[in-house]
Amino acid sequence: MMGCYSTLQEYGHRVRLATHANFKDFVLTAGLEFFPLGGDPKVLAEYMVKNKGFLPLGPSEVSIQRQQIKEIIFSLLPACKEPDPDSKVPFKANAIIANPPAYGHSHVDEALKIPIHIFFTMPWTPTSEFPHPLSRVKQHIGYRWERRGSSQYTQADIDQVRNEWGKFVVNTYVHES
Repeated sequence: MMGCYSTLQEYGHRVRLATHANFKDFVLTAGLEFFPLGGDPKVLAEYMVKNKGFLPLGPSEVSIQRQQIKEIIFSLLPACKEPDPDSKVPFKANAIIANPPAYGHSHVDEALKIPIHIFFTMPWTPTSEFPHPLSRVKQHIGYRWERRGSSQYTQADIDQVRNEWGKFVVNTYVHES
């Protein structure tokens, strides 16, 4: 990914990488601008390890994941339009390159009326051979189980947060213009 961003800079684009605060030095050392996203990657990673994917082991896990996702989603729009947190240099994204787990990126591009390119470094859709990469399903039953709704509970929860945030964006930013 860093090569992609460097190439964009070579063509004269200003590149800001929005990610978690613990990656700030890495991003700045690569010569890119940095903007902090919400959520705690340690909490997210612990959740993924403990639950072996997105599916929660129990009801108590749902609120933890939901809060983390909400913090990430609500930090996406500021990452595309707020000034640099340190230098206060103004910023307005002209395009978005997004990672699918960011979830709210499609609402941000719509609100800002800018193009978006979404990609990830591994297959994101379950196939007949492989389950969704974040489900905790054995490979040989992955397809059948995925299609019967193994991830629908988690996806429904994520969709609810994303829709809540989408309404916030529309009501706050789109109706302002």
